[in-house]
Amino acid sequence: MENRVKNGLLLISKDLESRFGYPVITVRPRAMLTRAYGNVPLSVAEGFERKYGSAVKKREDRTKRILFSHNKRYESDTKVFNSGKIYEIDMPAVWKEHFRDMSFSQFNHRFFSGELFHGPAGEIFSPRILVWVSYLLPFPEMLEKLKQICLSLSDIFREFRASGGTFTAGDFKDALTARFGEGMLRLEFSGLLLDQFVADLSRNVGFRTNRDRMKFIASRKAPSGELCYRVLNTGYIAMPAYIGQLAAQCPPDEENIYRAFIPLGRNGHQPERLRLFSMLELLGLASCQMEGSQNMEVFVRVNDPETLLSLTEEGYSNAVLTDLRRRHRSAQETMMGFMARDFTTAERWDVIEDYFLGREDEVQKALQLPKAAK
Repeated sequence: MENRVKNGLLLISKDLESRFGYPVITVRPRAMLTRAYGNVPLSVAEGFERKYGSAVKKREDRTKRILFSHNKRYESDTKVFNSGKIYEIDMPAVWKEHFRDMSFSQFNHRFFSGELFHGPAGEIFSPRILVWVSYLLPFPEMLEKLKQICLSLSDIFREFRASGGTFTAGDFKDALTARFGEGMLRLEFSGLLLDQFVADLSRNVGFRTNRDRMKFIASRKAPSGELCYRVLNTGYIAMPAYIGQLAAQCPPDEENIYRAFIPLGRNGHQPERLRLFSMLELLGLASCQMEGSQNMEVFVRVNDPETLLSLTEEGYSNAVLTDLRRRHRSAQETMMGFMARDFTTAERWDVIEDYFLGREDEVQKALQLPKAAK
């Protein structure tokens, strides 16, 4: 997904610069894995700073997660903080000075799997991701809107399950439109929203239950190549309460921003709060930024917002991508023509020679292909 986003942005940037003669947007992928964050146990934090010196820097940590009590008469809410001090780590510098006995790739893998640093008494150093979540509505209003959306989503999945069959991403988008109208949700992201609930069946997801309370949809490819979905179990019933509870645990500061250093997921599982934040952004309820994970960072600056806005209103077609598709289609037709026609060995070698010398007209004539549009 990260590479697709990066390549898509680069294609758009290149096409717009070619079309208008100046960079409408600037896209610059940042070097991967240059900066990371770690939770260092208090008992060894001083020694950690002393050993790694200027390559590590202590960061202010505002992380707070509130676990609400179910019975406030007998117990109060629980506030969860990081157990140690948070450090920003210059990964290339630490690797160069202390871990040159392993490759940089091995160094990063061991860091993000929690195996790189250990204290003298077995203390665990765990990686963290820095997240900023800017809520686009006052927090109580955002929670109420999220609740109503999740209840409607639950109803949609209940109806799909009651039908007893499968449904497509188009069916899901139509159901969202019927519930919310054209302007209520970011319907262009309906496919990504549906993916939030699709389970990985290789993890032995059951038809009745699933440990992951956000995953209750199965997907498979139909003979036509289109993805079809079906509701596996009744997880959609508890989903609104679960997501609402997660969101309520992440209250903002006075600027209506939630800032936290949160743990990475293990064994390929994304942390539940990161999935929540992704969902909030898809629903248009928050704007999220993450830093320090294993994923690529891409710097994007919009230099001409008015031009971008006019393109969205007129309908945008990427000339670079169109040309790539034309070339791909032409290559397919050439290969099919080459394999299907009855040539002597000498004639085949002549076609091969013309192809690699760039004599497109000769190749098309030999294969009796229509002349490709430029």
